[in-house]
Amino acid sequence: MKTFLGIGAGPIQTGIFVSGAASGGFERIVLADVDAELVAAVRRSGSITVNTAGRTGISTEIYRNIEIYNPAVPEDLKQLIEIAAEALVLVTALPSTAFYRHLAWVRDAFAMKPSRQRYFYAAENSTTAAAELQKAVGSFEQTYYLDTVIGKMSKIFTIAECDLPPLAPGLTRGHLVEEFNTIYTDSAPGIETVGVVGLYPKNDLEPFEEAKLYGHNAVHFMLATLAARKNCRYMNEAAQYPELLRMALRALRDECGVALCRKYAGLDSFFTSEYYDEYAENLIRRMVSPVLEDSIERIVRDPARKLAWNDRIVGAIRLCLSQEVNPSVLCSAVTLSPELRAGWQQENNYSETEGKAVVTAIQAQGRFQYAGNAMTHFLHYTADMEQIAYARMSELCEGDGRGNRIIEVNNGSGLCFTVAADRGMDIVEASFRGMPLAFRAPGGHVHGGRCEPNGLNWLRSWAGGLLTTCGLRHVGPPEDDDVNALDAHRGLHGRISSHGAVDVGIDRDWHGNRYELALSGTLREAMMFGENLRLRRRIVTALGDNSIYIEDRLTNLGDAPEHIQILYHCNLGYPLIAPGARLEAVAHSVQPRNDHAASGLEQWSVMPEPQSNVQEQCYLHRIPSSPDGWAEISAVNAAAGIRVSVAYDTRTLPNLMQWKLAENGRYVMGLEPTNTTVSGRNQDVASGVAPVLAAGESMTFNVRLSFVCE
Repeated sequence: MKTFLGIGAGPIQTGIFVSGAASGGFERIVLADVDAELVAAVRRSGSITVNTAGRTGISTEIYRNIEIYNPAVPEDLKQLIEIAAEALVLVTALPSTAFYRHLAWVRDAFAMKPSRQRYFYAAENSTTAAAELQKAVGSFEQTYYLDTVIGKMSKIFTIAECDLPPLAPGLTRGHLVEEFNTIYTDSAPGIETVGVVGLYPKNDLEPFEEAKLYGHNAVHFMLATLAARKNCRYMNEAAQYPELLRMALRALRDECGVALCRKYAGLDSFFTSEYYDEYAENLIRRMVSPVLEDSIERIVRDPARKLAWNDRIVGAIRLCLSQEVNPSVLCSAVTLSPELRAGWQQENNYSETEGKAVVTAIQAQGRFQYAGNAMTHFLHYTADMEQIAYARMSELCEGDGRGNRIIEVNNGSGLCFTVAADRGMDIVEASFRGMPLAFRAPGGHVHGGRCEPNGLNWLRSWAGGLLTTCGLRHVGPPEDDDVNALDAHRGLHGRISSHGAVDVGIDRDWHGNRYELALSGTLREAMMFGENLRLRRRIVTALGDNSIYIEDRLTNLGDAPEHIQILYHCNLGYPLIAPGARLEAVAHSVQPRNDHAASGLEQWSVMPEPQSNVQEQCYLHRIPSSPDGWAEISAVNAAAGIRVSVAYDTRTLPNLMQWKLAENGRYVMGLEPTNTTVSGRNQDVASGVAPVLAAGESMTFNVRLSFVCE
């Protein structure tokens, strides 16, 4: 008879090992626990009930024919010794390895059959658990002590908290685990035939243990710490703050993940960017699952231990520094104190040189850490949030831009930008933590009334800037239309960017613990006997969230359908764009616009030195979207330590045009989400690319620009 013995009956035991043993064909499944109430309830029913949280709901599984004994009861202990002597698989899932001192009875059991082949898993959260277990129980000829790497999240709930069934009838508490069930373990002879489902043996487990502690655990603690500053009580509440989720993903994927993949390159497919990036995105979603409803208090408890030199967060920072990765996001969760640093110095492997490097990294990120706090924090220190973050409207008073309304925004955490209300509500100047980001064209600010829309004259009044909107009926080079006399000559990139907005507004307010600065305005592209289109734009940023969100709702107010073309001309310039700066995105198709672009296709992602008489190169990208429907591309300047990402909703913006120009005095990289091929209205309408907006209908476009110091 194939027997399984689980020591400790918590959710890790029941949700991983009991379920795995039941699926693996074990005829006898036994649990040992000192909780008398739990033992009595399970013994009465002969079963346990485990609730599993998936992405959309909770499923319930009942495991029957479960035996359970209390090692504190002499009669039960006698039976447990006999069972342990016969068991093929044993698992400890105890609160900590300190409880191993109570396992003398297991040593007695093994001594009864010292040559029996058995596998003993240690499921405590410790990289030395198996070694400690072997020391406590003893060495036997064919007894294999195995460490585990458990990335599965779980909780114990009370029936007063929810209406889920308890572990057994009559108990007031139950187990809820997430559906993720890939558990890495040590390997041993014959382990492949053991049959516990969900366990994946690795010849060298240490890299996976490090990935769990310095990846999963580190970022879980970091996200909980930042969410606690927002007064969140449960991890799912962190999803209210998109900046926190992006920070967590950056920390896990771009800091911990990059460092781990460098350190363990070639060891296993887990340590490749393709695998790890997908793993990171899934893990962040799991961390904030509304179904699991994990308590933040549970995750951030015992901060002295979790901020120790060798533990999750500081260990992850050290890992990153050792692999030449800047741990900027990880550092945001650490507040330096003399007591913390003194504790580090007491640990065996502490080095003064490494300690200084860690302190320097943390201090470098301290300038804007206040931005992550809750509303009550700022109410204590300020009388007006304009002291921290502001949006102010003014008017230009000289040159060709005279009379233009502009809105200057400072989000209080390093992001500053200017919106031109009289030029399409577009974003002109922008900087992040003192670094200019946007390309500036020679024309500079030009009032919309001075624009010349025909031919290539659009370029005479184009300011460049971080964002210029192109469209709404034509994107691409100038063209003629022999059919439509009202629109016989279309200039470069359409008309919308020359229009001024009405109903311009600024909203500065708290939304929960998120302080937002939101700008809004309405634009019209309309003519008598022709089109009648309305674009309502909303631009949002927030304190601590170094992103700009652009939401455009376009409505056809006419009585005839309209073909819509739109392009978000995001123009990045020096010093962000400099020799060596490069673009990064997931693998995707890149189509050169012409033969000249094709000649540089292999170098599409890299910016060269500026030269004279250089032609522009344009590439049409089709980047696969993530499960939420968004695609993203980033411009990275590693030398300057900055990343700017352009993300867009592919449901209405399926393509991205890249504009690359490395000419002296005109040095720019354009990243341009669009619903066009940038070949012009005539071609896109004829080929069916240009979407049709029926009379009275609307469509929404979403773009996000994000800025990160690396």
